[in-house]
Amino acid sequence: MAGTSTVRRVKSVWYVLSMFRYGRTMSIICAFAIAHAFWLCPPAQAAHGLYEAEVQAHLCAGIEQEVHLGEMGRADCVSTTHAIEIDWSEKWHEGLGQVLAYATATGLRPGLVLVCRQDEANCLRHSLAAQEVFSAQHLPATIWNCGTDAADLSDCRRVEVGK
Repeated sequence: MAGTSTVRRVKSVWYVLSMFRYGRTMSIICAFAIAHAFWLCPPAQAAHGLYEAEVQAHLCAGIEQEVHLGEMGRADCVSTTHAIEIDWSEKWHEGLGQVLAYATATGLRPGLVLVCRQDEANCLRHSLAAQEVFSAQHLPATIWNCGTDAADLSDCRRVEVGK
């Protein structure tokens, strides 16, 4: 069932569209499309059937999770030594930017967990690219390269950059 915020959004869009003389038929079509986008579409899921949140729950087990850092965002997990972002390996550049913000907010070492859901050669390329950026900027960091079957961070290959 649609949440009240979704219903409000659909009604607001319906009202705005009707003001622009689209007519009732066009308003119904647009409202249906918006309702479909906000309500009926399931959240994005990886081809292998795992959601990023599921992977995060396993890899961050025993570590503080979803730590709110004010304007800097929400770290996936924070240990005593690392501010950690978990992302699919093909999104390494997004994860890199996020983890730098988290490390700045916490004063901890950046930790980037790259979860491989593609072939191993692509995942290695992504990890090397992230390592190159950290090294070029003289930033110490830890990168964990994980498979989708990793139960926790100890199951991942750990790479220390800039020790």
